[in-house]
Order: sequence, then C-alpha cells, then structure tokens
Amino acid sequence: MSSYKKMSNAFKEMLGRELKKIRLQEKININQAAERARLPWYEILLIEASQHRHWGTYKQLLDCYGKDIQIVLIDKNT
Repeated sequence: MSSYKKMSNAFKEMLGRELKKIRLQEKININQAAERARLPWYEILLIEASQHRHWGTYKQLLDCYGKDIQIVLIDKNT
C-alpha cells in the first residue's frame, strides 16, 4: 500500500471517530443524522467505521454538524 493511501486511511479513521463522537455527544441516532445530512444511514455508518471512500460525503456530514477541519502540524517528539 502506498504511503499516500496509508495516510488517507489514517486520516479517514480519525475523522470517522471524531464524527461519531460529535453525533453521540449531541445524542443523535443514525437515522436522525442521516435525515439532517440528507444521506443514507448506511453511509454514516461507513464513515464512522472508516470504510467510506468519497470525501464529499465526509464534507456533507461535517456541514450537517456545523464543523470544519483544521490541520495542525506537531513535532513527532510531542
């Protein structure tokens, strides 16, 4: 597997965990989130399980939750 693919998969895994955390903190079930985001419920499950491939779907869910992404570089020794 290429280093690009590994990094992309790792990022999607972190993002999926964070999106699930937001959904649970807001006490929103899968069906409610799907309705709000105008996505099929199974796509939200795939995102939260790091199995979704389309970045546009991640963006749609981020918009639904009123969130955006900020990347901060840190030293590896931190």
